[in-house]
Amino acid sequence: MKQRHDDLLLKHSEKISKEKKDKSIFKNFGVVGAYNHGTTGYRIKNGTNEGKVVGHIKIKSKEI
Repeated sequence: MKQRHDDLLLKHSEKISKEKKDKSIFKNFGVVGAYNHGTTGYRIKNGTNEGKVVGHIKIKSKEI
């Protein structure tokens, strides 16, 4: 019985630590802008890659 509780506590602590890491990563993300200055992608606003356009949005044309 004790082994089952130990396993549950271990899984719970791993889940909590993963959530903490995810929150800290998402907190440090820079802000990106879509469709700023006529671009069809995302322009990075802060950081070392400031001003670069990444992740262009492509729309496939519909064939008639």
